[in-house]
Amino acid sequence: MEGIAIKPTSKPKTRLTIRVDHDLKQQAEVIAEAMGTNLPNLVNMFLAQLVNDNGMPFKPTHDKAVTEFDKAPR
Repeated sequence: MEGIAIKPTSKPKTRLTIRVDHDLKQQAEVIAEAMGTNLPNLVNMFLAQLVNDNGMPFKPTHDKAVTEFDKAPR
């Protein structure tokens, strides 16, 4: 029997390091846990949807959010 090539079941991962407001992260962790997930899973979902939509998967609607989005480096 010849060798069988086994393809990996998952793609290689890379590390993403970001800085966020401490209180914001803590609040997000509580919400993520209540949803039965964690922040890394939510970030991965966001990135997948960003690629799928070829843009933001949501439209910021709060004035502060829009202002922060406009300030973000592109």
